[in-house]
Amino acid sequence: MRRQKWQQGYLEKRGKRKPLWFARYRINVMNPEGTITRRQVARIIGTVAELPTKKTARDRLLLLVNEAEGAAPRVTATFGEFADRWERTILPLLKPSTRRGYLSMLRLYLRPRFGKSPLGEVSAFEIQALISELSKTRAPETCKRVRDLLSSMFRSAMEWSWLPDNPCRGVRLPRRFRKPQRAVDCQIIARLVAEMEEPYATLLIFIAATGFRRSEVFALRWRSVEWDLGLVCASENVVNGEWGTPKGQHEPRLLPLPQWVLNRLLSLRQWYGDPDPEQVIFASRVGTPLSPPNVLNRQIYPACDRLGIPRFGFHAVRRGLTTEQVAEGTDVVTLQRWLGHKDPATTTRHYIMPDALRMKTAVNARGEKLFTTVHQNATNLDPAKSQAVGNPR
Repeated sequence: MRRQKWQQGYLEKRGKRKPLWFARYRINVMNPEGTITRRQVARIIGTVAELPTKKTARDRLLLLVNEAEGAAPRVTATFGEFADRWERTILPLLKPSTRRGYLSMLRLYLRPRFGKSPLGEVSAFEIQALISELSKTRAPETCKRVRDLLSSMFRSAMEWSWLPDNPCRGVRLPRRFRKPQRAVDCQIIARLVAEMEEPYATLLIFIAATGFRRSEVFALRWRSVEWDLGLVCASENVVNGEWGTPKGQHEPRLLPLPQWVLNRLLSLRQWYGDPDPEQVIFASRVGTPLSPPNVLNRQIYPACDRLGIPRFGFHAVRRGLTTEQVAEGTDVVTLQRWLGHKDPATTTRHYIMPDALRMKTAVNARGEKLFTTVHQNATNLDPAKSQAVGNPR
């Protein structure tokens, strides 16, 4: 059993004109490797005028010693050393796209700013100063991501007992102005499908019918389709050539396919010449998954330009599916599971777009009701005033 360390410290008087009490004692420190060692510290604990006898000075030293023995180990690692350890232990557990984003923010913003600073000295004030500087040249979303990354790293430091609290608490972010999001309806999909060639037409139909993420669609293999049951299983995703599991779910997501979409997939399989079940459905000439940016730049964007349709991305198709299904009465919980979201609030906040035609109908209905109520009220109070209330139509 490891013996509990005990110390009384060393005390001496120094100086002649203004004599001081000088003390040395040991404290627990945590190395960048995570091991706890002892380190000697030296400090002035007071003047002889304040502590006239050696006994009073010794009493103050014992208070400091007891406080040091009971305190958490002092972390000596710099932020850069802590970031190295965090990259080795936590970063490999994250999704490939998340890892790339975090490494980029560490390289561009955090290491140049805090790399040589002791971890315990990175304060909320310094973090706020960084966010304020970034807000002058970077988008509000970038500032939020930098703050979120720092907060995640400091939470790990707290779990490892490297820090007592999270300095990111209370850090304010710049105001965010959300750009209007597009939702592509079935009419636009139909016009584009007539303009595009295979396999891209079937790809667009499949996304519009299932609402799969682009990372899930390009990872689908022929064995992912259960032809007898009419189901498709999203159990993998691929991002920049790295394979993983779909975002926000812990088990494969099964979705039924409309029969005509199933027939198009069957025709596509015959067009490919009955490929291997392990082969991806939407593959390049060399058998690798298609690149989403290439599909947009080489197929969807040119088709949009030819038809005079504003360009859009894959997420606009998912938003169009959600918006149209809500208009037809599909509940949010069903849509959440359909799209593979972790929380129904994500579906409601980011994927249901306001329908201009439905909003106009609702506003006109409200105006009719308000006109009728005002007109009836004016007639009941004073018949003479009712003549002044005209029909705004």
